[in-house]
Amino acid sequence: MREILFRGKGKNGSWIYGIPTFELNFIFNSEQFNNPDNYGIIPDTLGQFTGFIYELNKYIFEGDLVKQDKEPIGKVEFYLGMFVIIPIGKFNEPHLRRLNGNAKVVGNIHD
Repeated sequence: MREILFRGKGKNGSWIYGIPTFELNFIFNSEQFNNPDNYGIIPDTLGQFTGFIYELNKYIFEGDLVKQDKEPIGKVEFYLGMFVIIPIGKFNEPHLRRLNGNAKVVGNIHD
């Protein structure tokens, strides 16, 4: 079973990891629980961990830009019950690629 984890960009610009609140504007984790200023996020940056890890324990999240195999760089999204890679500049079902363990993060859509 994969780990359930989310990340969101904090208002100070750093990434915060944990579980989001119902309103999706805060992420709680055990390290930041005592200081509410440390877990407020920008809601549009919220992304779920895909269950895939690359290199030295680096996690792949929704919203990451990835390079997989010999395919062009694409954006990770949750679509039809699975995490897929959508080539940048397109949204056309035949071009969707299923995310797999060969992906490497090259950036994200929020930075």
